[in-house]
Amino acid sequence: MSPEGNDANSGTLQSPLKTLKGARDKVRAEKDGSPSTLHFRAGTYPITEQVTFSAADSGSSAAPVTYRSYSGETAFFDGLAKINASKFQLVEGSLRSRLHSTGAGKIWSQVISDQSLINLLKEPGAGLSFNTQPLITTRSPNIGFFNVSTISSLGTGNGTHDAPLGDRFRMHEEIDYDKFRIELERNGRQAYIDGYLSADWFREQIPVQRFGSTGSRLFVMVNKARYTLKGATTAPRFRIKNMLATLDVEREWFFDKTDNRLYIFPPNGTMSSNDTIGVWAGPQAIYVNGANHLSFEKIVFQHFGKGNSEDGVITVNQGDNIKIAGCTFRYTALPLAPVNLRDRATNSSLISSDLYDNGRGSRLRGGSYNASGITHGRNRFENNHFSQVNLPDGRGDVVGIAGAGQVFKHNLVHNSNAQPITFSGVDHTLEYNEIFNVGNEEGDGGATYTGANIFSFGNKLQYNFVHHLITTPGLVERAGFFSDDYDAGEQYLYNTMYKAGSQSIKMNMGSGHTVQYNYLMDTRKAVDLLGRDATFQKAYNTSVAFLKDNPNSTSKSNYLGRAEKVLGDFVNNQTATYNLSWDNSYWANRYPYLKTMLRDSRAKLGMFPTEIRIYDNLFSNTDINFQHSPGYGTERGSISLDTSHFVDPGSLNFELKSSKPNSYPDNRFKQIGLKTDAYRSTTPNKNSYRKAVKNRWQNSASWGTGSYDRSTFNGRAYYNSGKLIVPTSQQGLGVRESDASGSSSPQQDAYVSQSIPGRIQAQHYDLGGNNTGYFDTTANNNGNVFRSDDVDIQSTTDTSGSYNLGWVANGEWLDYTFADVKTGVYNINIRVAANGTAAHSIQLQLNGNNLGTANFSGTGGWQNWTTETLEDVTIQDASSNSLRANILSGGFNLNWIEFVEASTTTPNPDPSPDPEPDPEPTSNCSYSINQDYSSGFSADITITNTGNSAINSWEIQWQLNDGSTVSNSWNAEFSGNNPYTAKNLPWNGNIAANGSVVIGVQIDKGSSNAKAEIVNLGGTVCN
Repeated sequence: MSPEGNDANSGTLQSPLKTLKGARDKVRAEKDGSPSTLHFRAGTYPITEQVTFSAADSGSSAAPVTYRSYSGETAFFDGLAKINASKFQLVEGSLRSRLHSTGAGKIWSQVISDQSLINLLKEPGAGLSFNTQPLITTRSPNIGFFNVSTISSLGTGNGTHDAPLGDRFRMHEEIDYDKFRIELERNGRQAYIDGYLSADWFREQIPVQRFGSTGSRLFVMVNKARYTLKGATTAPRFRIKNMLATLDVEREWFFDKTDNRLYIFPPNGTMSSNDTIGVWAGPQAIYVNGANHLSFEKIVFQHFGKGNSEDGVITVNQGDNIKIAGCTFRYTALPLAPVNLRDRATNSSLISSDLYDNGRGSRLRGGSYNASGITHGRNRFENNHFSQVNLPDGRGDVVGIAGAGQVFKHNLVHNSNAQPITFSGVDHTLEYNEIFNVGNEEGDGGATYTGANIFSFGNKLQYNFVHHLITTPGLVERAGFFSDDYDAGEQYLYNTMYKAGSQSIKMNMGSGHTVQYNYLMDTRKAVDLLGRDATFQKAYNTSVAFLKDNPNSTSKSNYLGRAEKVLGDFVNNQTATYNLSWDNSYWANRYPYLKTMLRDSRAKLGMFPTEIRIYDNLFSNTDINFQHSPGYGTERGSISLDTSHFVDPGSLNFELKSSKPNSYPDNRFKQIGLKTDAYRSTTPNKNSYRKAVKNRWQNSASWGTGSYDRSTFNGRAYYNSGKLIVPTSQQGLGVRESDASGSSSPQQDAYVSQSIPGRIQAQHYDLGGNNTGYFDTTANNNGNVFRSDDVDIQSTTDTSGSYNLGWVANGEWLDYTFADVKTGVYNINIRVAANGTAAHSIQLQLNGNNLGTANFSGTGGWQNWTTETLEDVTIQDASSNSLRANILSGGFNLNWIEFVEASTTTPNPDPSPDPEPDPEPTSNCSYSINQDYSSGFSADITITNTGNSAINSWEIQWQLNDGSTVSNSWNAEFSGNNPYTAKNLPWNGNIAANGSVVIGVQIDKGSSNAKAEIVNLGGTVCN
């Protein structure tokens, strides 16, 4: 596929298709039982309709169907509905008087006439982008909250603007109430407040009915707060949103519904017709309904937002072995989820992807459970990076896990507003994840949360690293892991927790929990079991009443009735009493603590905690190791932790030294977090960003005593770790080439294979990033097409090529590496365009030798193209084959540079020289086991070039014969399902003489404690 293709084409490299629907139909028609791959060439693919993949589109385990970006290129699936930038005008005249003083002379607007755009902009969760950056809906204050001071009267219900029934209160802070009041009356009362008004854990939005006069600080709300204003919080706090009067900082926007006028405060307060502005309008892009063995790989999905709350950018409604890998999901507006694995998805996965600046979280569901048994979905999210970078208004959830038998592992989660990970159901595994800096603006909750299901046994949270969850004094205490409202049966094992809230592990009542082998440090209450006798008895009586009178109620308090739907009858219908003889053998044998819990509740007439085991945990710098009511929970084997047994606790490296005491369990700390694999070639430098986070909170405890202090809250609650970890040039595309501190140096490589003579498209500059493959003076790609770094690229109307470089500035440069350069005499053609009459110049250097400088003036328009020629240029040095284009005097567009041999009368735009064949390489392969444990092992495969010439690509195969399976891999492109195939990635295909490449595999054994299998390696490089 190519953005310049045609669905009537054959689908070859020379004759590509154009749309995903056309590609699907082509693959469907031509599948022949062998693996099929559809390659997306670089560029932007507008997404305006859903494409459904059904059973007819299925692959098989031996012949999967893969849709992916072409090697070394990036395909953007883009749902942006563009707004004509040329129609924006600087706000002047009477409109200017309505602006905030900081926005005067910097805010632009236009009246939107397209009804489809109007409808999108009116949506509560609408998203807008300006070039490559998401814009923010206007608010005040810009960071943090205003605070309620006194309550004039409590609301009584939900009202209207003409008949309000909401709360009336005054706030501490002073604003320009007169200006706000006039604006509210003029714009049809579009303003609302957004914040925590009645509970520390519940963020709500309530329309404003009116503001009082300046000095009164009065707010009158249309509706009452959900849990009664100031009911479950000592610190009601809120923002004012959706008012022109609060449009006061760059990257904010406001849409006035009364006259359909859109206002934008652009970066630097400037705007031009070349800017790309649009609404996040993409619908559900991919809907899998009955297809199996499909993969979607290395695609950027951006600017989606049209649909309903059950939709996702990618939704797997029903399908087996659906893989989403190496993708980026950014700029997704409510109501869509980025990734949506539904109940009938099985063995499907989101792998090594980056999810930033989305309005809501993804779904990880699948499997089922009832009285007869449990069926696992076996779906997984693995090795993904979740954060917010530029979008503070996201809901804050990362993933909702439900059903039975899902896996969430090796993920990095940070800079999220709320409870990022919630789960319900049974037999889920959450392991090897790193979670930090989440939910700091709210109280209560935790980094993970589950609640209110007394049957939810079998969930394991193990080998996770949770740190720096900062609880604000005066708010409800926040936890690392939180099991709420009688939820039962969680297992918390081998976790490392440092400054993980006021409580590292909190259980609000409930039974059957195991907390064992955890490292719990620098917190107030390491393990906290809440509840008292009266509470346990009341909950039991209420739940039994539901069983008698309303057993089908979905009320949270109907604990037994909701459990009965899963576990089988609790009630003898004649006597309406709790049935002592309940004994579902499947559930009772699978979860013995469940049976004990139900038996004890009836015997004691209360939902008292039972079978709570706090065993063999290690504690350091905690006020209380285990807080609980007397008689509930058993603690044993606790150890006072000596942190000197960690490698480097000062940098949050809690890997255990080999000299550790035997009583210190292995926390597998080195394995936690992101890892390299076939889709993620590098990861952020963990020591670097962890140390930065530790330094940020060095003088702050993760909890605090005393009252809420509004003067310090904003500084305590907000820290953008998204910008810390994701480099500016990659914000929105994820960590791919380098990390926050440069743990892996950027490597300069050719973007595509190209030669001299020949034509070089300007956008095909080298890989490696700013100061390596190019130098650009401004961050981000202003054109927002083709590539995702800092070089500015836009679509071209020239008769040749699809894109051109734009916005070029003095001092910038671009490098182009060639596979082959032929010495000789050349005419060098340079395709340029420029508006106005100013002078411009571009210099070309090959291997540091000056080839010449083209000087030219304006061509009469940004897309009025002309060709400048440097004649009779001699190329004698072809040793390193690197061309640099230096922008000496910018302000022009560049389409291509072409080298034509001076003796050639007709330029050849696409030369294909036939190089001399390389000598046949000789090489060998070795296979070595690194770590062998009971359930699996890891191994290295080393390919060594023993010849005298380079190996330019490689492929190996092997088969496992004892039932073992490959569960993970890195440093190669892996495919197949026994036998397996590994191919080189773009960056490691070339093996110099006497050089070697190492790839790795993680293998799950076919039977526990079996000997790790030694395999025979095949392939042309395995001589």
